[in-house]
Amino acid sequence: MSRRTLTRHFARATGMSITDWLTAERLRRSQTLLEAGDLPVEQVAEAVGYLSAVTGASSLKRALASARRNGGVPFVAALSRRGSHCRSRSGISRHP
Repeated sequence: MSRRTLTRHFARATGMSITDWLTAERLRRSQTLLEAGDLPVEQVAEAVGYLSAVTGASSLKRALASARRNGGVPFVAALSRRGSHCRSRSGISRHP
């Protein structure tokens, strides 16, 4: 299967791009780890797969800022809904 075909099938099945899905999963896991309160942000970022603590912390900060801008709607929820009405560059709908 080609990369492009995989990308199209994934978007059709999940309503999200692979990158958006991975980001959402990392943020969900980050939230769980941060709520447990046992690890600092740097270790949480590493634990969920970011290559550096800086990248992970930056992603978490963007998610929090997005939640504030959206009136408290969590970034992950907003990201998940985004695919339900968006179209990809190829014009293929992202919802099943």
